[in-house]
Amino acid sequence: MKWPNWRIPALSTLLGIGVGAAIVLLLRPAPIPIWATQVDASASEIVVGIQQFTGEQQVVASPLVADESILTWPASGVITENNCIVGAEFQSGQAPFAINDMPILTVHSELPFWRDFTSGIRGDDVAALQQEFNRLTIPEIELTVTGTFNAPTITAARRLWHSVGGNPQQGTLPLSQLIWLPRPEVAAVECFGVLGQQVAAGQPAVRIGGILEALEVPPEILEGDARLVATIPGTTFAVPITADGIITDPDFLSAFSHLPTFEQYLAGSTTTVQLSTRLANPIMVATVPASSLYLVDGQYGCVLDEGVPRLVQILGSQFGQTMVVSNPLPTNVTVAPSNEPSCR
Repeated sequence: MKWPNWRIPALSTLLGIGVGAAIVLLLRPAPIPIWATQVDASASEIVVGIQQFTGEQQVVASPLVADESILTWPASGVITENNCIVGAEFQSGQAPFAINDMPILTVHSELPFWRDFTSGIRGDDVAALQQEFNRLTIPEIELTVTGTFNAPTITAARRLWHSVGGNPQQGTLPLSQLIWLPRPEVAAVECFGVLGQQVAAGQPAVRIGGILEALEVPPEILEGDARLVATIPGTTFAVPITADGIITDPDFLSAFSHLPTFEQYLAGSTTTVQLSTRLANPIMVATVPASSLYLVDGQYGCVLDEGVPRLVQILGSQFGQTMVVSNPLPTNVTVAPSNEPSCR
């Protein structure tokens, strides 16, 4: 049989349900909808209810987590401030450490730091730093990414130092006061060094790990024409799930890494995580009595729509009503038809 072009395999494959089963779209219980009002089983034909369907559901996803790595002390001296706590996060633009009373900045960049940032230097590393300065939304700073450590960049550096309690006149970023972060936020797995300890440049300062780099969803939910987006409940995050099933949006991953499902994964309680998804574009579906369906085969079945057999795709059933989609949608279906003409 040729598949109709309105099919939604991603949803029905995931739900794995047919007539009489329960739709599991959300983990929380939902009130009985108006469309689920019980119909008179003695009626031979009823008007079909139409509603919008967003396809909200929980899917199993596999986190791709970065290997652990070591951040080292950028200078030698005595630790005069150490805010490292196992399990806590280091964020770009902060100064969690100080050596010899000199604050140490943690700064993210797409490129690792390899030289001092001083007036007039040029390169891709400067451009990457300017992009990070813009992301940090330093007050009254919006840099044009030129790749040159120019006057506006010097001003941004001064304001960043001032925000962390450093010298507000310092317009440079020497390597001796910088710790490069591979992501805007990283989690501490192990802390090295205590307040008052003498350390040498290059010695371990903190071990980081548990950095969520990507989420991978099962390929079966991506089959067919329906496009899905991943969401985070209670927020406006909604990122497309591409054909390869890999989610790499850094802002989405950062927000997801704070959810209990990922924290449980890091703790070793689970081997996968629960990811909320919905249709990128909601569709209109029909709700029909389960008894109006016949010749059901897997996700598909037939209804008599104004006496004409029509093929429908079954999305699931709840409260005695079955959600179906077809093109066009049925309008009046026969309940418990006495004859069952084929619709295929």
